[in-house]
Amino acid sequence: MYIRTGSIIKAGTDSIISVTLYDDSGEFVEILDVEEWGGIMDPEHDYFERGNLDIFSGRAPCLSSPVCAMNLTSDGTGPRASWYCNYVEITSTGVHRPCTQQLFTVEQWLSVDVPPFDLTAIRNNCSCTLLKSLIL
Repeated sequence: MYIRTGSIIKAGTDSIISVTLYDDSGEFVEILDVEEWGGIMDPEHDYFERGNLDIFSGRAPCLSSPVCAMNLTSDGTGPRASWYCNYVEITSTGVHRPCTQQLFTVEQWLSVDVPPFDLTAIRNNCSCTLLKSLIL
C-alpha cells in the first residue's frame, strides 16, 4: 500500500490512520492502524508528513475479488490532527491469485477543522450496486 500525503502547508498529521478495503462481493478487510499493521519505512521515519510517499506491506485475509472500494479514516488525535491525502494505491496478491492494483484518488482533507469537515474519505470504484449502497 502506498499513501501520498499532500504537499500543501500543514498537510501532515500525527493521527492514527485506518483503512477498510472492500471487494465487489461486499467482503472487506479492516486495518485499524496502517502504520502498526505494515509500516516498512526506516524506524525513525515519521509517517503521514507533508509530501511523504509512505509505503506499507502487511498481511490480511484474502478477499474473493480485487479491492474496488476504500474507507480511509483518521482518528483525529494528536497535536496535528488535520491531514491532506493525495491518494492511496493498493496492491494485493495471494497464493494462486494474480496481483491486482487499485488507485484511489483522495485529494481531500481528513479533518474536523477544514472542509469537507470529515475524518473519513470513501472512494468506491466497484460496479456492484449493492456494495455502493452499503459503504456510502
